[in-house]
Amino acid sequence: MVKRPIYKQEFLNTFNNEDKIFDIASLKSLIEQSFGENNALDFKETFIREDHIAKLIVAMANSGGGSIIFGVNDDNQPVGLIKEELKDPTDFQRKLNGYLPSILNYNLQQIEYDENEIYGYFSGKTFFIIYIPEQNRFIPFIAKRGSDKLFTDKIYIRKNTSIETATNEDLEMIFKKRLIEQYEDLSNMSLNEHMEQLKILYSISANSGDSIKNEKSSKENFGEFIARMIEKKKRKIEIVLEVSNIE
Repeated sequence: MVKRPIYKQEFLNTFNNEDKIFDIASLKSLIEQSFGENNALDFKETFIREDHIAKLIVAMANSGGGSIIFGVNDDNQPVGLIKEELKDPTDFQRKLNGYLPSILNYNLQQIEYDENEIYGYFSGKTFFIIYIPEQNRFIPFIAKRGSDKLFTDKIYIRKNTSIETATNEDLEMIFKKRLIEQYEDLSNMSLNEHMEQLKILYSISANSGDSIKNEKSSKENFGEFIARMIEKKKRKIEIVLEVSNIE
């Protein structure tokens, strides 16, 4: 079989985002056709320490997501996991969550191949997968608890097959991705949805006992409140476009 590169989007498309699962066909195809590890794909022959896995999850989440597949060796061969190595998913996730920020999403999955010649080298083997979706709205992620190999004051990223500490240039790219994601979330809302949110905010403030004040310290009506929000939106757009200091 001639192998060809697996590009990131093509790789992510092998994962069923609706059901949050691989299937036996897509996993087999992915491993067989892949040239090996990349930004979005990491192979482990067996399980490693939970803090090391958490570090890899954080790095992948900061770099657009990906998957860690346990049961594949350094030569890209599907060796599978032995039964004694298999993790209880609930306990395993609890240990990982001890290191990971609560807003970081990931999914665990175990895939078992029956003893059947149609599966070839995969026959009778078991694999464990950690899938990390793209979640740029909340990057950068950092560990909430550290260890001798995982630090809570560092931002990790995935570069090819390694984990590195983000440089200033990397951080610029991370924050640009986050800004774009947040802007798209707001852009997908209709004007009516924006107005309804503003009405709710105005109502909460008005009912809290703390009257909304304008610059003259007089009570602000809803029309004035909307006008002030528009001005804030204009200033935010100017900052995004880097024209806030241009007269």
